[in-house]
Amino acid sequence: MLRLSPFSISIYQQCPRRYKYHYVDGLAQLYKKPWPWLTMGSNVHSTLAEFLGVIPETQRTIETIENLLRRKWRVSREGFVDREEERKWGERALAQLRWFANTQRIDVRPFMVEKFHEASITPDLTLNGKIDRIDQMDDGSLHVIDYKTGRMPEKVDGFQPLLYSLILSKTLSYPIPEASYLYLADGVWHTLSIAENDVQDAQSKALEIAREIELERDYPEVVGSLCRFCDFLEICGAGREFQPTTTDIEPVDL
Repeated sequence: MLRLSPFSISIYQQCPRRYKYHYVDGLAQLYKKPWPWLTMGSNVHSTLAEFLGVIPETQRTIETIENLLRRKWRVSREGFVDREEERKWGERALAQLRWFANTQRIDVRPFMVEKFHEASITPDLTLNGKIDRIDQMDDGSLHVIDYKTGRMPEKVDGFQPLLYSLILSKTLSYPIPEASYLYLADGVWHTLSIAENDVQDAQSKALEIAREIELERDYPEVVGSLCRFCDFLEICGAGREFQPTTTDIEPVDL
C-alpha cells in the first residue's frame, strides 16, 4: 500500500528526485537541515495549538501567547547561524502571533487542533496528514484551517485543503463546505468553497499522482530556485549551481 500526504505529494510534484531521496531512499534523517524558517514555523504552530486548544478563553491574552512562544522557543531553537539571526526570526514569530491575538477571535473553541488523520482511499492508497485546526460552525459543518507562516504566493494552490477535506470525508460524518489558509505573515485569509465534486476531483487527482509515483523509475530532478532550500542539495549534482539559503530568504507558502 502506498502512503501519501499532502506534503509528500507536493514534494513529488515539485521534484521527483527530492521525493526519491526522502521517501524511497530514506535519507531524510541523514540530510535533514535545521532551517530557521522551519524552526519559526514549528514554534508558531505549536504556540497556536496550545493557545486555542489548551489555554482557557479567559486567559488568552497577547502576553499569554508571547510567553507561550518564548517557552517553546527555548526548547526548539535550531538552524540559526548566530544570535542576531535568531533574534530576527523570533521577532517575525512574535509579530505573527501578536497580529493573530490582536485581530482574530481568540475566544473560539476549535473542534480539533493539531490532529493527525488517516484514511484509506483505495486498497492501494492511504492518505494522511496533520491538520492545524478544525472549527465547527453553527450549522454543524466543519471549517478546515491551515496556518501558513511564509508569504502568500501569487497563485494559491487549493489542492492541499481539498486533500484534507478528502481525508476527513472518509473519517468524520460532518459536511466540510469550506477550507482556509491563514497567512499569518501577510494577515490574510484565503478561503475556498468546497463542493462534493471538488472532493471527488481531488480523489481522482490523488489516485493519478499515486499511479505515477508507483510507475516512476527515473525520478527526474527539477532544477530551479527551490533547490537552495533542499535538504539534499549536497548529493544532487543537478542543483549544485544554487547555493543553500539559510538567512532572510525563505520559501513561500509554508
